Amino acid sequence: MNIFMTGSLGAIGSPLLKRLLFDGHEVWCLVRGTNEEDASKRMRELIGFNPKCHVIRGDITEHLCGISNQTATELRKKVKWDVMLHAAAFLKMEEKYAEQASKTNVIGTSNVTSLMTMVGIPRIFYVSTAYVENGESNSYERTKALAEALIRNSGHPHTTARTSIVIGDSITGEISRYHGMTGFFLPFHEMAMRFREKLELKESDDVELPVLVESSKMSRLNLIPLDWTVDMLAKLVVKPANPNPFHIIHPSPPFTRWVIRTGTRLLGISGIRFDGPMATGDYKMAQRMISGVIRVFDPYVRRDVSFCNEHLQAWLGADYVDPPEIDEVLMERCFAFAIAHNFGREQTSIERIAEMA
Repeated sequence: MNIFMTGSLGAIGSPLLKRLLFDGHEVWCLVRGTNEEDASKRMRELIGFNPKCHVIRGDITEHLCGISNQTATELRKKVKWDVMLHAAAFLKMEEKYAEQASKTNVIGTSNVTSLMTMVGIPRIFYVSTAYVENGESNSYERTKALAEALIRNSGHPHTTARTSIVIGDSITGEISRYHGMTGFFLPFHEMAMRFREKLELKESDDVELPVLVESSKMSRLNLIPLDWTVDMLAKLVVKPANPNPFHIIHPSPPFTRWVIRTGTRLLGISGIRFDGPMATGDYKMAQRMISGVIRVFDPYVRRDVSFCNEHLQAWLGADYVDPPEIDEVLMERCFAFAIAHNFGREQTSIERIAEMA
């Protein structure tokens, strides 16, 4: 297949691109950069040289994704296109980023559909979020829902794949972006490091952090491993368009409090509470900072949202496989990778909060 792809350097996009190339597809990747060479360099750093991977410098927030009319015409003449794989997205959920989320997720999607018409790409495969069904509780969910509606009304044959909360690879724990689950646990990791330094403890020593984490007792977090997610998307993208959204979700997700309890334990933290008053005394500042950072995740840890993937199973048939169980072994792999890479951060979120205070 000849695939035009956005978001090829993202957390899902980069392993998905590698999988598509491994499967023998020809992929043209829209990559941001100051010029063509800069964009190509970013791709080479990801996958090296692959003759089936073609880099086009562009940006979905620009008209026709930053591609000139001449280049678009050449692409129309040169390539017999099969599908537009639109995986680019702005993932931050805070309301202060609402304008940027709209620019990328909504206006960007409009630009992608316009480019499809110009280049002659017959259908679009859109990577969305299962949590558009969460009541559009933040700017990310709202803009993804608007993007879905835009695609439905574009006149292009389309498929929408709604992924839930993507965590690391089930074997290696690897992931290249730290949003979702790892974004939630980042402030706990940083606060634990701060207490170890203050108390002159070793990195392996446990830290007591008796802060309150408000969450629903019966809610579940729909976590899915990255490698399984990529497998499902790679199998779906080669299928014909289907207007009914597919839910790339875990049929047996873990309880939210189990995830929080397991995650903090893997970070070497004890004493986390789910009931009672907020921490005071020596832990008052830790409570304020952690609560401030994780507040954006309230719609996920304090509300139960369930999904069904029967449509996915029926459409893929024998190609469908259940995701690995979200157990302590898988969680440990994900956290070990995140800790080893400091959750992908240079300046900590705690430091950023302190600067703004």
